[in-house]
Amino acid sequence: MVSRALDGNETLYAEGFDILRSYYARHLTENTTLNEGVVEILEHFKHKKQFVLSNKLDEETKMIIQQLNVAHYFTDVIGDTEGVPIKPDPTRLLAILDKHGIKRQEAAMIGDSAIDIETGYNAGVTTVFIKGGLGKIGDIKPDIVVDRIVDLRDYFT
Repeated sequence: MVSRALDGNETLYAEGFDILRSYYARHLTENTTLNEGVVEILEHFKHKKQFVLSNKLDEETKMIIQQLNVAHYFTDVIGDTEGVPIKPDPTRLLAILDKHGIKRQEAAMIGDSAIDIETGYNAGVTTVFIKGGLGKIGDIKPDIVVDRIVDLRDYFT
């Protein structure tokens, strides 16, 4: 985004990125709220290992989860870190599963974008698309589609 705004001017990129990151850090959750049913479903599945995998920068991802007061539900929160490919590459998702001893057939990638579904597909895990979020279903069809996040109770124990 910074590179596009600066029309690819690499000389200004580092300064522009620092300015954007500083501003973003001060306003992370200013217009951000949890979707209806998120806390309810996190509470319902609190006996399971739950993770956040985001393409947002790692530090900001962790701060957002903290500020939204849901960090205690997650076993791990992972954002973008230098040198590791972002979604839809499955590398970070597979690393999470390995780190926590979870088999692919025991895992599900749940999201509201085609990138989330592609990531889960690339990792060989069950994919779940939640309608009404940020994105649309892409070329890869999810294993499960739900209208509301609370509908996950109908598919997982």
